[in-house]
Amino acid sequence: MPEPAEIRRFRVGQPAGPHRQPPSAGLVAYFFPVTLELTVPVEDVRSEVKVVLTRLSRFGLSGGPGKVDTPDGEHAVIIRLWYWVKEQVPGLLDRLLSGEGAELRLTDHDFDRLSKIVPEKVGYDPDSWFPVHVRASLPRQVFISCSQVAEEEIALGKEIEARVCALPGFRGYFAQNQDSLAGVTDHILRSLYESVALICVMHHRGQVVGREGRMLLRGSVWIEQEIAIAALMEQVLDQRIVVRLYCEKGIAVEGLRRQIMVHPVSFEKPQDVLEDLTRWLPLLSALVAGKESSISTEDEHRLIEQGIGEYPILGSANRFLDRYSTIPPAAKRRIHRAIVSGHRTNYGRSPEELTEDHLKKLYPDK
Repeated sequence: MPEPAEIRRFRVGQPAGPHRQPPSAGLVAYFFPVTLELTVPVEDVRSEVKVVLTRLSRFGLSGGPGKVDTPDGEHAVIIRLWYWVKEQVPGLLDRLLSGEGAELRLTDHDFDRLSKIVPEKVGYDPDSWFPVHVRASLPRQVFISCSQVAEEEIALGKEIEARVCALPGFRGYFAQNQDSLAGVTDHILRSLYESVALICVMHHRGQVVGREGRMLLRGSVWIEQEIAIAALMEQVLDQRIVVRLYCEKGIAVEGLRRQIMVHPVSFEKPQDVLEDLTRWLPLLSALVAGKESSISTEDEHRLIEQGIGEYPILGSANRFLDRYSTIPPAAKRRIHRAIVSGHRTNYGRSPEELTEDHLKKLYPDK
């Protein structure tokens, strides 16, 4: 794979679309071809960026009533999305160089900004080349889960998203209600899986009577489920995610929250949440850095393949991984397990123990 410094410039072409995304009738996709020109004398790299839109977003980007599904309205959508994709490409170079492409979705913040852009002033030209001046990083995503029954709750979620987006290096994703299985999969589960942090705001959702006749105040079932998914990511999939939980005063601690170490911040009014975020958000970069692996997915897969190949010679995944002192312990445990499992698949049984306790002795957390 070419090094980042070998990329001279890129071009974002005219997209194909909109194409409906079954089974949901409310989602469409645009496919933008992206060409990367390298400094070395080899063929240009061609890849693709897929942008998934809800019908409501497409309606807004087309210019409003009477514009959607008309040639002028569709042209406005394409220009605005082209401009946005062009902004995102410098942070997507790893994925584009690998040939796997990238899939993007607009946040509310992205939509609000793009809907205000005047298409005629964008300078839309699918044949233009743009230099790669700086190796940019794709903003890290923060999943925002906030109750959405009352207008005040929705406004709070959008304000949190705006504050996260204003934080350098981060983008907020405010989880909107979805009414289809495809919407839940594409916009909730996948976005949560791709996030480095989760901010939850849980409001009162009624009273229930406990086993001993005691009245309990419950919070949102949706948010309880998203906390459970975050726990799965952290404790089973070994994918680190920072969690900040706000609970309206009086909500009972139930279900999985009894078992996991997520200490809620109590609040009585929306301003309490925003005041705490003012203090907490500046710490997010350090919190995420402490949890993120310093090894990319591509490098991890490469090391697994190399380790499986060398295992018959070394006789131990630990001897192979000892060469790499900068790889975090959690990543080493994943790689070790994958190498031994791959060896067993290819060459038969191995005496190595793969329990979590054994691996933590080999690669203890610092």
